[in-house]
Amino acid sequence: MILTQKPLLKTIIFAFVYLSLIPFAKALPVAKTPEEIGLSSSKLEAITEELELLVNTRQIAGGVLTVIRNGKVGYRKTVGFRNLETEELIQVNDIFRIASMTKIITGFAAYLLKQDNLIDFNDPVSKYIESYGSLKVLIPGKSGEASDFTTVTAKNQITIQHLLNHTSGLKAGISNSISGNSATIGEAMEKLVNIPLQFEPGSAFLYSNLNSDLLGYLIEVVSEQTLAEFFEARIFQPLEMKDTSFFVREEKLDRLTTVYTPKNNNLKPLVNNADVFKQTYFSGGGGLYSTINDYSRFLQMLLSQGQLISKDGQTVIQVADAKTVEEFLSIKPEDLEINPFFQQLLGGASYRFTNGMAVKSAPSETVASIGAFKWFGAYSTYYFVDPKKELIGILMTQIPFAPFLLQTNLINKFESLIYNSLCNNCQDVEP
Repeated sequence: MILTQKPLLKTIIFAFVYLSLIPFAKALPVAKTPEEIGLSSSKLEAITEELELLVNTRQIAGGVLTVIRNGKVGYRKTVGFRNLETEELIQVNDIFRIASMTKIITGFAAYLLKQDNLIDFNDPVSKYIESYGSLKVLIPGKSGEASDFTTVTAKNQITIQHLLNHTSGLKAGISNSISGNSATIGEAMEKLVNIPLQFEPGSAFLYSNLNSDLLGYLIEVVSEQTLAEFFEARIFQPLEMKDTSFFVREEKLDRLTTVYTPKNNNLKPLVNNADVFKQTYFSGGGGLYSTINDYSRFLQMLLSQGQLISKDGQTVIQVADAKTVEEFLSIKPEDLEINPFFQQLLGGASYRFTNGMAVKSAPSETVASIGAFKWFGAYSTYYFVDPKKELIGILMTQIPFAPFLLQTNLINKFESLIYNSLCNNCQDVEP
């Protein structure tokens, strides 16, 4: 169903009035005022205004955003709708498909196995998954036609490190064809061995969900658990991320936001929610659902060197040791620059890809500190973290990112407005 514009306008205006009335959830401590943690209330409101404009012009149905500094929530707002057809307003605890924001969690899970001395990142994947011992590399023919190619046996084997920084040579854009008719990630990854690598492992960067999918399957093999079970036991349960999983249980479906796609200057529902709680295929590259509250706890844990205070404030939860987290957030010599598409999307050429995220490696036109990291999901969810400034920004909406994020420049606007809100010796101001 495509909604017409006129009947909806009154409800959208009401949503703008309502958005400031939703109380903060207790996912993290809440600052008394943004100024308490060095944020300007008035400048933060500019972010909400950007989202309101997107809702009012039918570019998104709704969204949730949060800004965290020094471990405290300084700003959290909701704008627009969870579902346009029912005119349900979006809520701060609504559930989103976070797609490729899954990758950093899969990368972190691999670091937990390394911390346990169960894997080494220089190990070939074939040490754990025998079928990856002899892969082929694509050699394009002179004609340039897709059908004109030969293959040779790869000189190097894919290592775990290659999967972490997407330099394996695994092909991009074929995840759906590989996963089709596969009940599990393991079944799909066994099919993948028949597809030639695009280049010699370690020689180039090529972003592909299959790197993180194969890494997730390796985690399953080593841990002798499904990826869902491993994530739950080692990350989600300790961090009290109760709404993050590879599927949405039926009793939570009323909190699942609808994905929309632009059509004829309006928004049309894109995804059917009916089967999301029947998931058995656990994609480490993009399969998770989460809330902004849950995801903020994961990112804050990384900023806090692997630990976090429980929601009741009584217990220090240690998920990983400080050395593991420091290594996880560091750039390695073999991590390569992101490609021009991601440079445009994320604001510059100074970012290298590692562990499911882009990490700033050198000064650039953006104001983010060196060591800041960020990534996004296919349905226009996004986060950035600046460890030096103890700053986190998260934005969640549900619309296919391309060309939306490029046309709106939303990632760079969102980030710039948050940095612009930083202040020293802030004076309390009314938002």
